[in-house]
Amino acid sequence: MSKILLGIFLSITLLACDTVEGMRDLVDTQVQLRGIMQEELGIETLVGFNYDGETLLDVTFSMNAGEVADKSVTELERVARSAVKRTFDSKPRAIYIQLVTTAE
Repeated sequence: MSKILLGIFLSITLLACDTVEGMRDLVDTQVQLRGIMQEELGIETLVGFNYDGETLLDVTFSMNAGEVADKSVTELERVARSAVKRTFDSKPRAIYIQLVTTAE
C-alpha cells in the first residue's frame, strides 16, 4: 500500500513540476514579446497568445492608441510580425493588433 501511495505522490509531484515549468515558459515568452515591442516602438504593450495543443493559434498585442497615433498600421504590423517570428518556432494562424483607448 505504501508503494502505491509513494507512486501516486511521485506522479503528482512530477506533474506539478511540468506545470510550473510550462508556466515559467509562458511568462518568459510574454516578457520576450513585450521587450521586443518596447525596443521597436518604445511603448508598453500587453501580450497574449493561445495554443491548441502544440499549434499556435494566435498572438495578440494590445497598445494604447494615443501612444501609437504617429505610427502607421504597416509599421505596427511589421513590428508585430517580427516579434512573433523572433519568439515562436511556428507561425500563428492570426496576429491581432488592438488599439486601446478610454471613454471620455
